[in-house]
Parts: sequence; structure tokens; C-alpha cells
Amino acid sequence: MAITADRMITAEERARSQGVGTVSAALLGKVTQYHAQIGSSVPMAALRDLERHLTDEGTVLYRRGQFEDALNTFTHALAITDKTDGTAGVRGAIVHNIASCLHQLGEVEAAQVYYQQAIHAFEAGATSTKLIDKIDKVINGNINQKRADFVKDRFIDIAWGRKPDTNKYLDSQGRKKTTELQDAIGNQIHGPAPGLALMSNVAAMRPGSGMGKPQGYERTADDNDDEML
Repeated sequence: MAITADRMITAEERARSQGVGTVSAALLGKVTQYHAQIGSSVPMAALRDLERHLTDEGTVLYRRGQFEDALNTFTHALAITDKTDGTAGVRGAIVHNIASCLHQLGEVEAAQVYYQQAIHAFEAGATSTKLIDKIDKVINGNINQKRADFVKDRFIDIAWGRKPDTNKYLDSQGRKKTTELQDAIGNQIHGPAPGLALMSNVAAMRPGSGMGKPQGYERTADDNDDEML
């Protein structure tokens, strides 16, 4: 299949690249800021709901081609994941999606670093002794190997100067799938990103607030916080 021009990394994008040091420092600064914003007293159930909502939202933004907004949203999700101590698969998927956003934005050096971090997370998950990772392996088998292999394909794209194909992804069961952007997907977000609005009001989720999960968020059966883009 021929590669369309919009999937090629241009010389202009390479020239605008900030480099891995600058990008990594900026992302670390954001995660640290979000950690402080979250605090330590938000109920775990509320954090997990918010994590899922942010990853769903980041996926929608990514598929709409809003890569900077998606990057910001996945970075928020990573800060939440650090607090929830979830499976290696979830953390690896979010780190991978951050890498995909950077890749789409032409930040190839930084993307490679985050792709490698995702691979390390998946490889660690495959041998992890944490109960949550053991349960994940019982339910999904050796899914982390499939996830790691999916990430490794991105290094081939980089070698050929290609961006990721936004119509291809790995679902939460480790199956490669293809999707075409539907109008329904594009209409899921209206106005300011709701997940980020929830982050700005995260204090409302603390004990005594009467909130079991973020206000304005309805959990759906389609939420996949470990889907890889």
C-alpha cells in the first residue's frame, strides 16, 4: 500500500523538533504539576474513573488529529496512573500513546525515548510479581508481548520517516484493528476538554465531598484505558 504524503515526517517538522531533553523536561514538569494538583486524599475509585475518562478523551482527540491536545490529555492520564498504581499494561499503553502524539508532531527523538519506555513497561509487566499484573496475565495471557511487538513496529516507521497510521491500533485484548474516523467519534467532545476540566476541579473528589467519581462523567462499557494508538 502506498504511503500518503501526510504520513511522512517533513524536513520542516524535523527542523522544528525541540529535542528529547526539552520535550522530556516539559512533560516531566507537567506530570509533577498534575501530581501536586491531585494531592494524596482523592478516593482511589474516583482516580481510576478519571484515568479511564482521560485516556478515552485522549484517544478521541488523537483520532481527530488534535495531537497537541491529545498529548496534554495523555500526560494528565499518566499523572493519574502514577497515583493509581495500575497494571504495567495500562501505564505502558499511556506512555506509548504519548510517544505516538510526539511522533505525529515530528518530535521523533523524544518519541523514540517514550516508545522505549513503553516497551520496558510491557516487559516488566510480563514478569511482574504484583498481584494486579498476575491477574492481568491470567485474564489476557501474554498480552504484554503483543503490546511490546506493536511498539517495536513504530521504530520501523521512524526508520522510514513515517508517522503512525491513525486508522490502526491495538485494542485492550492485544488485537490489531483498523478503524475509520466516524462522525460519531468526532462529536464526542464539544468545547473545552471535559477530562481536563475534571482535573482542574479534582479537589471536589476528596473525602467528604460526597463524590464517588468525577462529576459529569458517565462510565461506559467502551472505555479502554490500555488501548494503544
